[in-house]
Amino acid sequence: NRDHTLGAGLTFRHFRDNAWNSFADWRWQNGWGTSSLRLEYSNSTASDAQRTSQLTYDQDWDVPLGWSLSTSLSAGRYSAVPLRNESAEDYVSAALSTVAPLNSRTTLRGTLLTEHGSDGESRQNINLSANWRINQGWSLEGHYSRNTGRSRTQPSLDPLAPPLPE
Repeated sequence: NRDHTLGAGLTFRHFRDNAWNSFADWRWQNGWGTSSLRLEYSNSTASDAQRTSQLTYDQDWDVPLGWSLSTSLSAGRYSAVPLRNESAEDYVSAALSTVAPLNSRTTLRGTLLTEHGSDGESRQNINLSANWRINQGWSLEGHYSRNTGRSRTQPSLDPLAPPLPE
């Protein structure tokens, strides 16, 4: 119905090894905005492939027109990679994304991400930008980005792309 949507997907790859990625997604409208619950699982037949599973809760908050505020909470597991002598790792992560128009010509954007693994490692990411439209032909933009820690996964726009060599 218009308040609830369900989705699912499954993709396969055959390139030097076999791999697959699957997800199930449920979105619903509520008094806070739009909520989403997503379960993902990926697997590969390669001997050094990483298997992952993740459960994510996203919330797009109901904010004034022009503004945007989204939050995300995830919990997951990276599998063991025997050839790299790595063990399985559980993790939790939280993210925040916002767009804030200060006035008709100035906008601030920001994203924050933190991830904590069961191996004691922490990873953080912050991206901030400001845009000021000086006039119709010119604008000035500033950007700040900082990353700390290293994730065991290498996210890709294509979940079936072959893994990158280390």
